[in-house]
Amino acid sequence: MSSAAQPLSFEQIRDIAESVSPDASKYVIIDVRNPGEFAAGHIKTAHNVPVSEIKEAIALPPADFQAKYGFDMPKPNDPERNVGGRARMAVSALADAKYTGNLYAYFPGWAEYSSKI
Repeated sequence: MSSAAQPLSFEQIRDIAESVSPDASKYVIIDVRNPGEFAAGHIKTAHNVPVSEIKEAIALPPADFQAKYGFDMPKPNDPERNVGGRARMAVSALADAKYTGNLYAYFPGWAEYSSKI
């Protein structure tokens, strides 16, 4: 795992997704799989930003990002919003864009999550 991202366990991501965690509103779950995979099943509170678009997406002005993806992207290192996001590529791109202090990753991903819910 990239040292830029703090790991999340299944229990933590489940509690965030189910809004059981008292801090759930501080997290934005970004699913970086392709739209077809996302449509086939995803964590219910996740937003889809495909990994192939992540670098361009986070470079968009906030209003354009919101219009395209339907949610507000947190600012880098915003202590009030944490970012959970497929692959090491996405973590790397977000880390390069200065998302370091508020970047979390659930690397077992959808395969593990869907098998446990």
